[in-house]
Amino acid sequence: MSSNNNNGAGMAVAFAIAMLGIVGIFIFALLAFVAFVLTALAIFAWNSPLTLGKWTLHPHEARAFVTRGILGAFLVPAFLLFVNVFLNIHIEWNYLSYMLVGGYTLGSIGIEIIMADEQTVSAPPVTTYISPTPQLPASPKQAPQSMETEPFRFASWDDEEERG
Repeated sequence: MSSNNNNGAGMAVAFAIAMLGIVGIFIFALLAFVAFVLTALAIFAWNSPLTLGKWTLHPHEARAFVTRGILGAFLVPAFLLFVNVFLNIHIEWNYLSYMLVGGYTLGSIGIEIIMADEQTVSAPPVTTYISPTPQLPASPKQAPQSMETEPFRFASWDDEEERG
C-alpha cells in the first residue's frame, strides 16, 4: 500500500494558497504604487488646487490624504508592537519597512476607498429625467381695501364687554 493516497488534493490546496499569496502581493504592490503617485500629486496640491482634466484635488483633500497615510504608517507598527507585547505573538521586525508602506497605503488609499463607498451609499439617487417646471395658476386678484376699514388693534381683556 502506498502512503501517497491523498497527494493530489494537498497539492491543489497548496497551489491555491500560493496563488492567493501572489495575487495579494500584486494588489499590495499596485496599491502602494497608486499611493505613491497620489502622494506626489497631493504634495503639488498642498497650497493650491491641482486640476487634471475633470478631476480637481483641493488642498484640504491633499493634506487629509497625506495625514491619513502618515497616521496609518505609525498605527500599523504600533498595533503590531501591541500584539507582540500583550498577546505574545512573534513579529518579524526585519520587515518594518513593509509595515510602514502597508500602513501608509492602508491609511491613505484604504480610508479613501471607505469614504468614497460611504458617499455613494448615502448620496440620493440621481434622476436623469428633467421635468419642465409646472405652471402655477394665477392667484385671484383681490379687491383693494378701502380706507374706511377700522385700523388694527390688539385685543384686550374686556373686549366682550365692549361688544355687549
